[in-house]
Amino acid sequence: MPPGDEDLVFDKELVQIPWYEQADYLFDADLEASFNIQTTPRKRKRSLSPSAPNYRGLAAPPASTVQAFQGPVFASRRDPSEWTWQPGLQPEYVSPPPDEPQVGPIIQLAEPVYEHQIVAEAIEKALMQVVYADLERDPSAPSRNEPVKNITAHRFKDLLQMKIGAFSNISSVRVSPITFKWDSKGASFPLRGRGPVWHADSCATDCVIMVGRLLDVGCTRVDRANNRSAEFTEIEKSYIEATNIAWEILDEKMAIRARDEFLQKFIDGQLHLRMGEPLPPWAVWSQVTKSISQFRYHHIERVTPCKCENTQSFINYHEGSCILPGYRRGDDKGVAVGTLIERCFYDRKSFSCKRCGDPLGVTGERRVGQLPLRLVMTFDVKTRLRNHTQHLSFKYTDYDDKKRVAHYRWLGGIYNNEEHARVYWTDSNRGEQTETNVMMYDSQLNKGLLLGGVPAFKPEDRVPNEWVNQRAIPLLFYERIMDPSSELLASAHTAVSDMASILQSDKNVLEAHVAWIPPSTEPQFDPWDRVLSDMGERFTDYNPSWGWDGDPSVNDLENPSATNVALDPALIDPTVIDQSLLDPSLYSNTSAPVFDISAFLESSMMDDDILTQQIPQGSMQDILKTHLFQSMLDTPDWLSSYEHLWPSGKPSKDGALEFPDLPTWPSPKGRKRRRMQSDTSMPDAYDQGSDQTTSGEHKAIVMLSQNIDPRQREAYENHQKEQELQAYLKRKKDKWWAEKKKERKSESEEQIRERNIKIYEAQKAKEKAEEEAKQKEKAKEQAAARATIKPVTTRIPPTVASSSTAQQRGNAYSQSKAIQDEKAKQKADAVKKAAEAEAEAQRQAKIDERKAKKEASKPQAADTGAMKKSADVSEL
Repeated sequence: MPPGDEDLVFDKELVQIPWYEQADYLFDADLEASFNIQTTPRKRKRSLSPSAPNYRGLAAPPASTVQAFQGPVFASRRDPSEWTWQPGLQPEYVSPPPDEPQVGPIIQLAEPVYEHQIVAEAIEKALMQVVYADLERDPSAPSRNEPVKNITAHRFKDLLQMKIGAFSNISSVRVSPITFKWDSKGASFPLRGRGPVWHADSCATDCVIMVGRLLDVGCTRVDRANNRSAEFTEIEKSYIEATNIAWEILDEKMAIRARDEFLQKFIDGQLHLRMGEPLPPWAVWSQVTKSISQFRYHHIERVTPCKCENTQSFINYHEGSCILPGYRRGDDKGVAVGTLIERCFYDRKSFSCKRCGDPLGVTGERRVGQLPLRLVMTFDVKTRLRNHTQHLSFKYTDYDDKKRVAHYRWLGGIYNNEEHARVYWTDSNRGEQTETNVMMYDSQLNKGLLLGGVPAFKPEDRVPNEWVNQRAIPLLFYERIMDPSSELLASAHTAVSDMASILQSDKNVLEAHVAWIPPSTEPQFDPWDRVLSDMGERFTDYNPSWGWDGDPSVNDLENPSATNVALDPALIDPTVIDQSLLDPSLYSNTSAPVFDISAFLESSMMDDDILTQQIPQGSMQDILKTHLFQSMLDTPDWLSSYEHLWPSGKPSKDGALEFPDLPTWPSPKGRKRRRMQSDTSMPDAYDQGSDQTTSGEHKAIVMLSQNIDPRQREAYENHQKEQELQAYLKRKKDKWWAEKKKERKSESEEQIRERNIKIYEAQKAKEKAEEEAKQKEKAKEQAAARATIKPVTTRIPPTVASSSTAQQRGNAYSQSKAIQDEKAKQKADAVKKAAEAEAEAQRQAKIDERKAKKEASKPQAADTGAMKKSADVSEL
């Protein structure tokens, strides 16, 4: 045997041992010597069934990837001898070795015992969720937990369109329990979120945004049901987007910019408002929630006029979104909120008649048809509220004339203290204990933190005293307390009974019950295009392939340095642009064209010098120089003198049931109102031509595209001309009728004046006739009395005779004087009648002259029936 081949000598008996049982393979020599492992013949002679892998070489086989071949379940981790897989042998350990997980025997556990309160709470929550389903967040609203899924993939590349979200993992903050400022040694308060950051007297707007976020304004099911989102105005859409901004992920500067973007859009649409000036919270709230349904309510007012008018009763329909109770004497000492609401929703009330002065002549009755799910209220400056954070109740009468009682719970409000606004909100959910803690938001403190767990001031009045007493509360919010209907309770009872009957029949509930309706899998959609910028969006686009090139080009491989091109600083910071790096061809020696504003306006806006008519007199700086509000404490009564700003009429002594409108810029004459976006599809609208063309051009384009016969085209053009002529005549006729109505209005006033004069003259003539009749009756009585006196036959002395003669002369003089007075009176009456006849003739002449002018100015195309009717009216 050549030297060095001693290791090749091996026992024939070892050749028959499989390679995976050889000690040389299992352990190397040093390890075998250290442990002194002895292989037993029983192991060597044991065969496997099925047979081992077909391998007979002496080289070490590759390591097995199967864990069972390296360490069986009963092998110890400490003893290397047990690392070998030994199938078919009885394990040495009956129970798991030390430091191994202990698995106990399977024991039948007892059925769990449920507490009654837990079961009752689960059932109550399920039923109340059905009752308050309208206030749940709508699926079409922007999600705060996951992005909206509205894409259908058509290929693998579409699957890479993903979004990543940013969320805050802060659970609590440490602030001072007195000042609520940062304090590392202060009390720990749970963090409920963040809102806008204060800047330049923006606390009122910040509070309005936070309240909208807490109430899910514009995002509830009742707000978006029946495609109501299509009725939202641009400012309402921007407000809803502002409430859905992820304020907790923005720093101070970004939060200020995001809020100012919404505020600037709001102020641009209003007149006499400027950035940085005080703005009451109700002014912003009233304009951004006009189309929000969760605050709407409906009522009618049945009015019975006074008897002096001799007219029938009538009904006025009203729709409002807030309650503005009026101030009465004694309200400054404290009044309950329910009392103020009952004043506005009175059952029956009498008013004074302006015509006859009867203090109880006019009667009004208010009937409420639909109460708001969430009630919004604002109050007079002098009104002081008592226990306004408690549940309130008030009485009202419905459409069926039935007396009912409504109950509401306090949600929160915007409070004011020395021109500083703050939000206090309930920190308990629906059905929980309500007299413990509150939430507090202040945009001037701690960068707009929304703190929870703030101890209530008092159980009956949870808001601190300095924010309520001697302070006007700008806005208060209440949520209606509703009970499950009898039908809902009957359905729940039936469902529980069915489950019990299934169990009694030895069946499984999930197998024998009526199958549940699966959740909707329809893709979500955004109901409108975004109005504000993407600043503050929680979810952003992300593609896993960004940052690497899956298929690099050959040039990149040949020239790796080409991918590391240094960026010009001018591309990063515009303030360091080097003029020498710019292309000289970008500059032009010619001047820019003259700017023409008419190129950006519709032709209808340029008619009749509409631009100069709509802009008020005076310079624009003078118009914008005055701010509408003087303080953040200004209530809606500040605009009570402007009756045209109140949709439901000027507020009465009891208050108003709707916010006033703010003065807005006048819309140009002839401008078409923008059509609200709707989910109603308009197929093939883009195939009918450009949206810059008119309807006539659209039809012409369609005709040309369809290759209509020239004769048909001529007939079509003639028809178009005839329609245009008819439209022109209709406009002229409408204009003529408008002038006639205006003239009729002036003639009716003149007729009323003439009728009053005639009534006065008739009354005077009647009084004169009655006076003459009385005088004639008196004369007859005197004549009859004189006829009954008998003549005296006795002789009269001379002295007596002379006296009687003087008396007769006096009587004769008085009679002659009366006759002369009567003649003078008759002559004066005749002169007066002649003057009146002359005046009547002159007036009739003027009327005839006016009629002649009107007849001459009548258009030839006017309807003969209308002319006859006008002539009849003129004769009247």
